[in-house]
Amino acid sequence: MPPLPWIDFSGRRPLGLAVFAWAALAGATAGGLAAVAIVRRRGWPLATAVAFCVFVGAASWIGAHLLAVVAYHGEVLKAAPLKALTDVTNGTASAGGVVAGALAALAFARLARRPPLDALDATGAGVLVALALGRVGCALVHDHPGVPWPWFPSVDAPGGPRLDLGLLEAAACVVLAPFALRRAFRAAPGAAARVFLLGYAPVRFVLDAFRLSPETGADLAARGFVKASDLDPRHAALTAAQWACLAFVAGGLLLLRRRRRA
Repeated sequence: MPPLPWIDFSGRRPLGLAVFAWAALAGATAGGLAAVAIVRRRGWPLATAVAFCVFVGAASWIGAHLLAVVAYHGEVLKAAPLKALTDVTNGTASAGGVVAGALAALAFARLARRPPLDALDATGAGVLVALALGRVGCALVHDHPGVPWPWFPSVDAPGGPRLDLGLLEAAACVVLAPFALRRAFRAAPGAAARVFLLGYAPVRFVLDAFRLSPETGADLAARGFVKASDLDPRHAALTAAQWACLAFVAGGLLLLRRRRRA
């Protein structure tokens, strides 16, 4: 099959920024509503459910920003730490948001004396819903460039067909999110969290193996076909998200082991 058509909003400011921002906002809103609905179904009071969503959402944004600064702006962080940490234009990294969100969910459940698996289910399913919508914005501005790829499901990008990892991740989350929601509402506690940890994480790990790095994407960046800021550096041969995915899979296996012992 031929590559998919190239639809690009990245160079159409302020339209490109608006498209990305609205997709991110839609994802965060839908994910938050899904998380509230899940814990409400588990018997949480409305006020507690809303507070949980706000707390986890805030922690997720902070974690996403911190990982972006550390993973992508290391030189700026070394030269001017305070400026790097407080500059919101340094972006976000979803893996950091998920890690921080999961830790915040567990902390909230402990403080509110609520079952931790309820919190993890709501977080896992909510993140998948958020990514299913939010990554559409990434696909439209192409900020997750993949390696050159002449076959489907590449996009017919300037400089030659290549994979668009934002598009592929959005497609994966569109499949996984309904399944996670179904498990959250109908299966035993922990089931939705396992969908994220053992379903999404391996997919993201594989996708990031095809992400352009500063080395593999240098030529395309020099010719203006990709932004240098969108290239994903490796840390001990893996992207920051891949390291996070290894932790996610380990957590999923622990939940699976716990389920089998129950």
